[in-house]
Amino acid sequence: MTTITMILIAALLAMVGVVAWMATKLGKPAADNTPAYDPAAIGALKGQLDQIAQMASNLQTNVTSQLQNQERRLIETLREQAECTGQKLGDLLT
Repeated sequence: MTTITMILIAALLAMVGVVAWMATKLGKPAADNTPAYDPAAIGALKGQLDQIAQMASNLQTNVTSQLQNQERRLIETLREQAECTGQKLGDLLT
């Protein structure tokens, strides 16, 4: 994995932790008896979840792209090796 991918994974995990912490705070009534489910807190939580979803999508795209590039390079390398092997076999037979 590249450094960028690892940084994205770390940021994603950190954001999941923040959302989990925020979710635990939503269900507890405050000391001054205000409603436990504050619409602003729910909106903030939704915003965090949207960011996490976007980061996960970006991470998936990044990893998919990296895997496709690695696959292309591997196929090229295997073709080159097959050509070299074919040439060497041809040289041996002649």
